[in-house]
Amino acid sequence: MNKELAAIEDLVAEVKARYSLPDPALRAIEAALAFARKQQAIIAAPEGMTLRDYFAARCMQSLALAQFSELGESIRNAAKADGVTPHDYMASIAYAYAEAMLKARAS
Repeated sequence: MNKELAAIEDLVAEVKARYSLPDPALRAIEAALAFARKQQAIIAAPEGMTLRDYFAARCMQSLALAQFSELGESIRNAAKADGVTPHDYMASIAYAYAEAMLKARAS
């Protein structure tokens, strides 16, 4: 954990200890802290993992779950038509989304 994230966590702990906050405020603080932790995880990604890889991996989570829905049947049919496995097809979709996300991020 870097110093900035540690400082944020210390500040959150101090605010919680010092003030009696309503539940919505506490949830907002916890959400902000969770976001900071997630951002730190992105920054501390394993060596060799790019932002493109991260975006594709996040997309793959949704695509993997989609296998159990009507979309899964469409993916299997499209993969079969392209002569690839559903997993290879989903990976190509994930990277296409990652490319689109990077393009949108740049503009």
